[in-house]
Amino acid sequence: MNATGIPLKEPAVSAAAGDTEQLERALIDASTRVPVLIFYTSAMAWLILGTLLAGFVSFKLHTPDLLSDISFLTWGRVRPVHMNVMVYGWAS
Repeated sequence: MNATGIPLKEPAVSAAAGDTEQLERALIDASTRVPVLIFYTSAMAWLILGTLLAGFVSFKLHTPDLLSDISFLTWGRVRPVHMNVMVYGWAS
């Protein structure tokens, strides 16, 4: 029991990690650094691309005649690309 009268369970083993455990954790952290950075970089690149497409889609919604002679830059085709990039690109 402590000073407030609430019974507390004391740990039987010290919570401090030993030198070998800290070394193992450091090695695991070092081995996963590159894949984690690649995933973060990929996610940020997809987010930036999706944001640029969102700006273009918004601009096309307000000015539909802009670049209307290019078929793959119409609002109806760029909007699904924007949504796919935001959903699937960011989630990858």
